[in-house]
Amino acid sequence: MLGLTYAAREDGYDFTLLALEDGEALQSFDEERGNALSGPYLEDLDQDGDPELIVPDFTGNVNTAYRIRQLIDGRFEPAGEVSGLGLERDEESGLLGISSRSSAVSYGYHAYVLSDDGLVLVYALESDLADRACVLTPGPAFDAAGQTADALLSVCEAGL
Repeated sequence: MLGLTYAAREDGYDFTLLALEDGEALQSFDEERGNALSGPYLEDLDQDGDPELIVPDFTGNVNTAYRIRQLIDGRFEPAGEVSGLGLERDEESGLLGISSRSSAVSYGYHAYVLSDDGLVLVYALESDLADRACVLTPGPAFDAAGQTADALLSVCEAGL
């Protein structure tokens, strides 16, 4: 079993990954911190039994930038960065998604898969309420994720 401790500094965090049976330090690393409104937390985003480390970095008017680390071979390795309102797993598709707002009438949704290479974009979906338009941009993992452009655009356009 593993444990993770951290200490907050003015400009960031110092993390230590521990073996709980004997307290041995297995890994030490640090992360910068901007003005995020919340602290780091662990969550099993991809439901594989291993927690991911989510480190909020910077909070703007609405969106927060997050750095993600995943456990690979008993070490927390960088998996990527996202920005939005909160990273969550979509139970229906199994994808990791984050909604964001770019203006009073423009919203985005980015969907990812988490692989050993980190976060891989499945698609970006932008909606503009003023223009009543949705724009889908497929990512590198789009075909493998089993998504269809028509279905995604239909759901988006129905919400305008």
